[in-house]
Amino acid sequence: AETDNLDHYTNAYAVFYKDVRAYQRLLEEHDVINWDQVFQIQGLQSELHDVSKAVANSKQLGVKLTSFKAVQFLPHPLLLDTSSLKGSAPQLTYLSAADADLLNRTWSRGGNEQCLRYIAKLISCFPNVCVRDDKGHPISWTLTDQFATM
Repeated sequence: AETDNLDHYTNAYAVFYKDVRAYQRLLEEHDVINWDQVFQIQGLQSELHDVSKAVANSKQLGVKLTSFKAVQFLPHPLLLDTSSLKGSAPQLTYLSAADADLLNRTWSRGGNEQCLRYIAKLISCFPNVCVRDDKGHPISWTLTDQFATM
């Protein structure tokens, strides 16, 4: 249970609705959303922002829209040409708490102490994978969040 009312990384909700009116009712329902916190709602439907903004305006609160892109994977992945790599082959490993600072510095939504704590928690609690160079430095990684998204 998180207690930091200013931490939008962990004060998060995920929604999926076919009926946008049902989503609006969820926002207007008492004791569902903690409106005393900074929080984020993750959802893919484009209509969610308009409804969220209308409900927040009625409460005299602000809303910031951020967007995520869907990634399409090809059915037959192309093989990586590793002939130009120098030194030993990259290693497939896991992230460690020591890598959290690098992820925080390089993530577009990172760069602050709240995000650093959030990433460290994700690393310790959820599946992840990391490719490291021959010196053991992370060169590519993926991380799972509290909604099981990567």
